[in-house]
Amino acid sequence: MFAPIFTVGATYLLATSSVISTQSIPIPLAVAIAAGCSLTTSLVADADLHAYKPKYVILDSKPKKKKDGEYIVKVRVTKKDSKGNMTTSVETRKYKPPKSPQIRAWALFFKAIGITKHRDWRSHSPLLWGFIWFNIIYWIGKTPLAEISPTLNALLTIIFCGLGMGYISHIVGDMFTKGGVPLGPEIKLTKKKSIGGESVGFIKLLPKPLRGFFTAGNQLYNKLFLIAGVEVIGYLIIPEQTKAFN
Repeated sequence: MFAPIFTVGATYLLATSSVISTQSIPIPLAVAIAAGCSLTTSLVADADLHAYKPKYVILDSKPKKKKDGEYIVKVRVTKKDSKGNMTTSVETRKYKPPKSPQIRAWALFFKAIGITKHRDWRSHSPLLWGFIWFNIIYWIGKTPLAEISPTLNALLTIIFCGLGMGYISHIVGDMFTKGGVPLGPEIKLTKKKSIGGESVGFIKLLPKPLRGFFTAGNQLYNKLFLIAGVEVIGYLIIPEQTKAFN
């Protein structure tokens, strides 16, 4: 229920402050349309839970391979043994296919861009997806359709506003959880240790308070980002009220 509530508030502020134009569409109706649309994207960020599965499992295209509603899949697993050597073995896993078309489509998209874990920055970064949805909503208002049919253009803007707010509401909700969300990609640089010559991730060489910025365990940065985000959005939408509040 968080997505429609979040979307109602956000859309109302955007519409009443003229950030988005509703034309002849009454604001209450615009808010209701956006809230309804938000339900279709409120859970799709978690489609990354299926992205690592084989494509036929995501598509549920080979039902004969299923047993009790699950696909039995043999996967090659590489891990360290007790001596620290890398070994490869074949293990049997049970995978459930996504139930909804939306999750299935987004899982295929996440798989295509290389996501293999939950809460990857490419599916859960508020910086990335805030930028993406803002640009989609903004540029819809700049298309030739805005002059040809302002009301239809306004309706499209409202629909995509709802879709974007639904997606972002999920990320905002995850920012309040213990794990948090990654704000950016994890640093992959390596550096030699002075003792033993072992190669370790550069991120591990950073002080603990700085490591969390690029991982999904960054509660401090999540909170700071939320506070800063609310302030920036407030100044953009209702500058006078925000200044008075501060």
